[in-house]
Amino acid sequence: RVCHKEKNCREQQGQTHPATKRCLMINVSHIEEGSYVNGVGKRFVIWVQGCNFHCPGCGNPDTWSFETKNLFSVQNLFSIILKESNITGVTFSGGEPFLQANDLFLLAKEIKEKTDLTIHIFTGFELDELKTEEQKKLLNLADTLVYGRFDCSKPNNNQKVWHNPKSQEFWEFNNTDVEIDVDDNGDINISGFPTLDLISDMEDIQNERI
Repeated sequence: RVCHKEKNCREQQGQTHPATKRCLMINVSHIEEGSYVNGVGKRFVIWVQGCNFHCPGCGNPDTWSFETKNLFSVQNLFSIILKESNITGVTFSGGEPFLQANDLFLLAKEIKEKTDLTIHIFTGFELDELKTEEQKKLLNLADTLVYGRFDCSKPNNNQKVWHNPKSQEFWEFNNTDVEIDVDDNGDINISGFPTLDLISDMEDIQNERI
């Protein structure tokens, strides 16, 4: 996992989005600039912080807490995305993206209006549970949505796929893909859909290094 931490979150407080004239801050758990298991092609993935579903077997329980982790302004995140080369799209995961629908919508709007990148979103919500205006607006900008409560005991982890009829992109969701990265410090990071046994094995390897 590659995290872009703000040097000082207070430096961002003066940034406002021209459409709303208010400060926009997205609480981010971590960022990965190049993932191949979270959508079509090479994806820039943003894992947001905060989720109230607490699904059994969730691979990202560290993203459940609503504590402030890494605060980014919409414009700051967008500028980081623009610096990445050869990506095909941006993926919002978590945590629960639709609990930060207001600001993620504005980020998605920037992406759609100023780039050719696609947007994929992972959510624990069912489609009929996305009821607020901001949630519907964010959904409308997604090319692909993987939705539903995660349940590792059910086929496809109980998650379903919605493809935006306005999008030309089609992603054949595969919940068996796993990506394992080792960073410069030797820390092991897993993305995708690892089994609990694989997670346990990787934790054992990590602990042997400590």
